[in-house]
Amino acid sequence: MTHIHRHEDSRGDLVELTYFCSDFCHEDWCKESGETYEGWDGCHEIYSPEVCASCEKQLSYFDEEQDEFISR
Repeated sequence: MTHIHRHEDSRGDLVELTYFCSDFCHEDWCKESGETYEGWDGCHEIYSPEVCASCEKQLSYFDEEQDEFISR
């Protein structure tokens, strides 16, 4: 299941999501990019193909048109 890093603007509105294959990749990416790691935020289902922002692994997702889980 996917881990997510949430990006907010100065008003606190969500403006972007960054996806990861694991909490390790999430925390490592935060250290490298200077972002604040705000703890575990995993176990999310996604509905389109995405790549881990840290290790570039293809993430599994649910394809609603085919009604199936695409595991990578």
